[in-house]
Amino acid sequence: MNYMCFIITLENVFMVPTIIMYIYKVDKFNKSKACPDVQRDEWMATFVRDSYSSGEIGFRENGCHIEDFLEKQADMIRYLKEQNVRLVQKVLILNNMVKAQSENTMQC
Repeated sequence: MNYMCFIITLENVFMVPTIIMYIYKVDKFNKSKACPDVQRDEWMATFVRDSYSSGEIGFRENGCHIEDFLEKQADMIRYLKEQNVRLVQKVLILNNMVKAQSENTMQC
């Protein structure tokens, strides 16, 4: 029983300083690098209130037509749905071909 206490104590003697050194190095590394873009934008927003005054996030050009954008987006969604249906049909056909071929090889 005493040898288990000795082993656990020995492990802790080596692990605790190693973990403390690791935490120190990671903290030093994180402080030396620039913040991620999201945090930097939030930090800048505290100084520049007029660009975020409307409560919207994102960029909008003057004269931008949202209706055109939404129409293009709807067209893209419609196209992708049609493409998805075609691909599903193709997968079903290929599955049937593989199934038929495997049945033919089993009969031989």
